[in-house]
Amino acid sequence: MSFNLLHEPWVPALIGGTAVEVSLGDALRRAHEIDSLDHGDPLVAAATYRLLLALTLAVDRRPGEEGWQARLAAGLFDEAAVDTFASDDGELFDLFHPERPFYQVGGLEALSGRWSSPALLMPEVASGNNVPLFSFAPEEAVPPLSAPVAARRLLACHAFDTAAIKTGAKDDPRAKAGKTTGNPVGYLGGLGFTMPLGRTLFETLALNTPVLDPGGDDEPSWRRQLSAQWEIKQPRGPLELLTWQSRRIRLGTAVGANGEQVVDRVIVAAGDRMHFSPGFEPHTLWRTNKDKGGAAFLPARHQAGRSPWRGLSALLALQPDGDSVRGGGRTTCAALSHLVEAVDPDEYPVDAFVVGVEYGNQSAVVENTIADRVPVPLQAVGDEMLQSSLGGAVEQAELCMRALNGLQANLREAVGGDKIPWDKGERPGDGFVAGLDRPARELFLGVRDDIGSLAYALAQWEHELWVRSWEVADPLLDDAPAATVMGRGAKDFPRRLNTAEASFRAALNKALPTERAARDAEREARKTAKEST
Repeated sequence: MSFNLLHEPWVPALIGGTAVEVSLGDALRRAHEIDSLDHGDPLVAAATYRLLLALTLAVDRRPGEEGWQARLAAGLFDEAAVDTFASDDGELFDLFHPERPFYQVGGLEALSGRWSSPALLMPEVASGNNVPLFSFAPEEAVPPLSAPVAARRLLACHAFDTAAIKTGAKDDPRAKAGKTTGNPVGYLGGLGFTMPLGRTLFETLALNTPVLDPGGDDEPSWRRQLSAQWEIKQPRGPLELLTWQSRRIRLGTAVGANGEQVVDRVIVAAGDRMHFSPGFEPHTLWRTNKDKGGAAFLPARHQAGRSPWRGLSALLALQPDGDSVRGGGRTTCAALSHLVEAVDPDEYPVDAFVVGVEYGNQSAVVENTIADRVPVPLQAVGDEMLQSSLGGAVEQAELCMRALNGLQANLREAVGGDKIPWDKGERPGDGFVAGLDRPARELFLGVRDDIGSLAYALAQWEHELWVRSWEVADPLLDDAPAATVMGRGAKDFPRRLNTAEASFRAALNKALPTERAARDAEREARKTAKEST
């Protein structure tokens, strides 16, 4: 049996809002009709986007900026070129090829001679050291994977697999005592994966295709005859980078109940490692390396529990320093920075698709998956005035959050309690910021669609922050115990209910000057009208 990924449907996609599965070939042929990949499993989506980008380069190998612009202007991929590629490389995409299975090592064997459960490809299932808090089944109870599911999980494993100990493979000279140690996480797991998304899959692939010319020695991994031996090296170009083999894997197959081929066992061994993320990596945020005096850059990973819009300043920053940059020494991804000069932002509106994994316990456990999609006002990337304005809007939300947390802390102190430790408990500001996701997206989307409405949009944003802040603060003040009226603390400056409220008002007025001025003007107008009456 065989399952050719170029011809068989397995790629989860959205067409007109409806979830479908398409083959790799059809994903390119119909890219202009497909909205996007289905992001239901963000790890699979990120890894599949990278594979499709490598296919785009392999099918349409027009180098340089002119080739990039010509590919985008075409509006769709050449079906004849896709068919030619499928004819030339088609055999290399067979998931179950007896000698060269796709993204695997044919004949790979564990030193122990044992196979593992397919749960090893599923980070949400308890397996080995990786024991998620909520797991739907133990690894022994995981049913065999269908070919489409196995293909998706295979890609995600190469991209986001956990670190530490891996199965030792025969013919791997670095394997000892049946295992290999020191394995890093899958390559994308070490990045703050950030990818611009267009209005269709074609736009997404065309906008993200690297401008860098793949040299003659730069080949995708599907053309490599992989073995159990792995290397520590740097990718030779974008094709190798986009199809990087972080693991050596072999899928074990059986015949399912309906006669189809299924995957019921797997071997996951050590794979290729990089010395560092190359500068031509297009899909990560970057941060300055303090150990190098800010002269070098490292991938900046996403923070769990922090919505991507709160890191908008980093998304819009082309440089890590300067008064207008509020990103804390962070810069945007190369794919976004290229679009600033390459396209008209009004003609090609983009969103940012962010994906990350929070690892725990020596990166051997998946603790959390981070995924979101946020509109990006591309006009503001590199524009100091717009960047400062939008970065200031995000900072206002942070200041309101701190004001609410400060109010809670002062009320606790007023009854003799202690502040909540920074790493424990839930603060009112956390729920406040979480509730701003929709207003923040509306702000960025509105500015992106109509840059002339910036002043009005920012004023509306301040009003939203003011109203929502008091929606959180009022119950705290109303529910404060009677003891807060007298207060506790130092004799000269005791914490009381009235001082806690006054401090909160002052912080809110300082954070939202436009809204405060509007309310003062409205109050003065009412006063004048009353006096004249």
